[in-house]
Amino acid sequence: MSRVALSKIKSLTFYKDSLTTSRRDGPIPQLNCIGKPCNLYTPDAVRCVSVGGEGTDVDWKIYLKLYDSEE
Repeated sequence: MSRVALSKIKSLTFYKDSLTTSRRDGPIPQLNCIGKPCNLYTPDAVRCVSVGGEGTDVDWKIYLKLYDSEE
């Protein structure tokens, strides 16, 4: 794997039952829901889309499917 500037990444998608891959550490869950709302619902996937920025100061728009009829 080679390094990629955060500002060059257009989107990221994280999945509930998938693990990360890393050059330095062991795998960890991609998506980990924390807090009381997680007792009622945990999203299967979360998509983050870059809306601009430079270097490490990048803004993201987050999408997740809350219920079968919503996005």
